[in-house]
Amino acid sequence: MTNNARFLAFALVVAASVPACRAGRRPPEDASARPAGAAGEAIARVGDLVITVEEVQNRLNAQPPVVRNQYRSLDKKKQLVTDLVNFELMAAEAVRRGYDRDPDVVRMMKQQMIGKLVQKDLEAKVTTGDVSAGDVARYYNEHARDFSRPEQVQVSQILIKDRARAARVAADARSLPREDAKAFRDLVSRYSEDEDSKTRGGDIAPFDRGSDVLPEVAVRAAFALKSAGETTEPIPTEAGFRILRLAARVPGYSRPLTDVTAQIRQQLIQAARAKAVTDLVAGLRAQHPVAIDERNLAKVAIDTTVSSNQRMAIEPRRRRGATPAVSGL
Repeated sequence: MTNNARFLAFALVVAASVPACRAGRRPPEDASARPAGAAGEAIARVGDLVITVEEVQNRLNAQPPVVRNQYRSLDKKKQLVTDLVNFELMAAEAVRRGYDRDPDVVRMMKQQMIGKLVQKDLEAKVTTGDVSAGDVARYYNEHARDFSRPEQVQVSQILIKDRARAARVAADARSLPREDAKAFRDLVSRYSEDEDSKTRGGDIAPFDRGSDVLPEVAVRAAFALKSAGETTEPIPTEAGFRILRLAARVPGYSRPLTDVTAQIRQQLIQAARAKAVTDLVAGLRAQHPVAIDERNLAKVAIDTTVSSNQRMAIEPRRRRGATPAVSGL
């Protein structure tokens, strides 16, 4: 890897991991404020730029072990200091050219500041100790359905509007070997008049006794089936006669409180942190009333055309099945 490539890669990974060295002359330090031992001693000086033992140490120790181990030798440490000097010189030059006032840079800086505010002043103040066992138990009792599921069945169906025809197809279905799901799907393909389930071979997602995915009479008939492959007689419904085949019974479950305590505690912590952010924003809005002119807002024109560069960025995500995201708003 070339020196330039090495610098760019390392600068992104390490130089931005902790507060940067300050370009500019350091203010005089009181001896009592100076770090003990060699921590505050200068390693490199370039003009007014000073890099200390403490700063290099902090940068390295903030990295994962695999990165730290690469910088154990003196030569690697020299390489690191060179990268840090280059990083700071480039940053100072960018400021000299006015890029610190670039709207994109200002927005990114605001995002970083907000992130630090939320993380250090709000989220850090809500810990596991703020969620009691009583809080966990109360949440568990109030959201019992989230930790349990009733028995379910999964069936395939054939829907036929004509009674006589449905009776013949039901007889054909009963004559099939119970393990032969493909043969039933062939009947679905040939006879079913429900286009939605027909495209899936008649399959319907698992449902419980309280489901409305099928008419109530069909749900009861589905749960009356005992073993996989068993089929029903034609079931009269408003849409026509349904012939159901049992694919599987899915046992229900109920997770005890002891199994989900950690999960609930984490959910409550996240909720408390989110509330802290919401409360802070509400307080700030109360201090600084906001007026939005909806008439002028309506004048904002949205450009729906896609440039070639944007198309190149969007298409790979679409091929992976992802939804293009809008960032930085």
